[in-house]
Amino acid sequence: MDDEKGRPHEPTSSATMLRRGAVPFLCGLLALGLLAFIVQNGQPASVHWLTWTFTAPLWVDLMLPAVAAVLVAGLVAVLLLRRRHRQVH
Repeated sequence: MDDEKGRPHEPTSSATMLRRGAVPFLCGLLALGLLAFIVQNGQPASVHWLTWTFTAPLWVDLMLPAVAAVLVAGLVAVLLLRRRHRQVH
């Protein structure tokens, strides 16, 4: 049987099928863990940083630096990949 572009259909490997099922499962598991974290850490907490003081739920105070760290790490990774790509070409 051919696909919409006329190429023959290739059988899907068991590893590909496992990844297709495992990734959504792991994302769902991560979402449930995050939801439990948010529900359990709802009490207000004061944060004093440099000259600022603010109060927010504890989960917000913990997640903001974590998200910022992931974004900075992603930016560094992109910059390193661009540098490596320029060196190769």
